[in-house]
Amino acid sequence: MTEKQMRPIVVQWLKKEGYGVAHEILISGYCDLAGYRFAERKDKRIPELMEVITVELKINDIAGAIRQAINNLYFVNESYVAMPLNRCVKMRPKSLAQFTDSGIGLLGIDTKVTEIISPNSDFRKDISWMKKKMWRWERNGYQRLEQKKQKLYPIKGKFCGETKNGKPCGMPAVYRSGGNYDHYYCRDCMPEKVKAKYE
Repeated sequence: MTEKQMRPIVVQWLKKEGYGVAHEILISGYCDLAGYRFAERKDKRIPELMEVITVELKINDIAGAIRQAINNLYFVNESYVAMPLNRCVKMRPKSLAQFTDSGIGLLGIDTKVTEIISPNSDFRKDISWMKKKMWRWERNGYQRLEQKKQKLYPIKGKFCGETKNGKPCGMPAVYRSGGNYDHYYCRDCMPEKVKAKYE
């Protein structure tokens, strides 16, 4: 199961739980999914933002997923990581303890969502700074998902730095990931969240 395949299942779960859903939204960094709840709107003003939770979609990288979820937790009421259910049930107790100790929830995904570990909840946090951001999603955010995807073209002189079966991929690169060091990907090796943004 890929991140792309998990996304609609988690979105459906969030909606069933009564949340509006924002995709790839900037919180501590770009978060895969955020669920939000507003108070009832009584006039033309933006209603009070009652709750925000985040969900990071990951296939394998437990340490990286927890790190991202912890960063989100500084700003939101609850923070989850979602991983394939068959990956969750094989986790060692030490790995599961990292979620519990960090206050991060764990969701197992197959055809539905199973809450493996419940997150710590903190509803004392000031989330009012996100009110306008979430309201834009509430009003017209899904228009962003319908925008035409950009095309990617080979980057002159650059090749994919990923490895396959212990050997360098070596295919022409079409995407550069910035950071302390540039990393190049071919179309097949790009992360799922990047593939979702480009043709």
